Amino acid sequence: MKISLIDYDKTRMPNLALMKISAWHKAKGDDVDFYEPLFSNPNIIYGSKVFLFTKFTIPNTTAEIIFGGTGFTLNKCIDEMTKVDKCSFGLRAKLADDMEHICPDYELYPNIDYSMGFITRGCVRNCDFCIVPKKEGEIRFNAHINEFQRHKKVVLLDNNILACKEGINELEAISKTDTKIDINQGLDSRLIDKKTAKLISELKFIDNIKTACDSDKQFNALKIAVENLGSFGVKPYRILVLTLVKSEKDIPRILEIDKLGVKPFAMGYIDYTKKSDCRTQIVKDICRWVNHKAIFNTCKDFSKYIGRKTK
Repeated sequence: MKISLIDYDKTRMPNLALMKISAWHKAKGDDVDFYEPLFSNPNIIYGSKVFLFTKFTIPNTTAEIIFGGTGFTLNKCIDEMTKVDKCSFGLRAKLADDMEHICPDYELYPNIDYSMGFITRGCVRNCDFCIVPKKEGEIRFNAHINEFQRHKKVVLLDNNILACKEGINELEAISKTDTKIDINQGLDSRLIDKKTAKLISELKFIDNIKTACDSDKQFNALKIAVENLGSFGVKPYRILVLTLVKSEKDIPRILEIDKLGVKPFAMGYIDYTKKSDCRTQIVKDICRWVNHKAIFNTCKDFSKYIGRKTK
């Protein structure tokens, strides 16, 4: 059987679901490739996208098409699909267990030099801007790292690994190996007490230690977390703080974060229920100002940032 895949988002991050689908089909002896309209002649096409606003086209084919990922399944985004009468398509909210718990096909994205996966799924928080509670539900253990690790570097996609005892146990085991990790979605600063700070200090990170401060209410927890990490030798400059930005009202929080010696990273608010990127120009400008470190480090006054668009 011939299988073709479409990664609609085409971000710098490989599509984990497609890698698992590829591994599952290859294990069955199927041929797998990325879909090329002029050259591919598949029996089944899998199309995946994370964001609702990611544009997509439906292949002009008689092959069976299966769409998955939040960008399709959230709010059952099928209005464009109903216009198509030449193909059979379906929506898949999540992978079947035998696909979920298979080592991804890293050959699908040959330029990456790291493994990736989830040790835990879900989250204990219920942030209104976050899709995780709706998509994945409560925190739970998902898999041991050896299920998906095939490189010395591993990107963990967990949303709140410190909120799960089994997740902490897995981090403790990782700390005793040579594995370098990136906890890509960040660590919950509210859960970084002395004990977890010690564990974090013993882990080997690919780059920054990521955490977040998405509201003024979280700032005190962030400050304590930075102090706790510092008591175990983690310098503030190693900490990247993901910071939600909805308007200019968020700038004072960004500046207070910066005063801690850590690195704020502005994340423009995106309404995940919308089919278009609804970030305002002012939000985009704030993010560009904060995240361009050469500029931000020399200009702490947003009103004087020459890169902003005033029209």
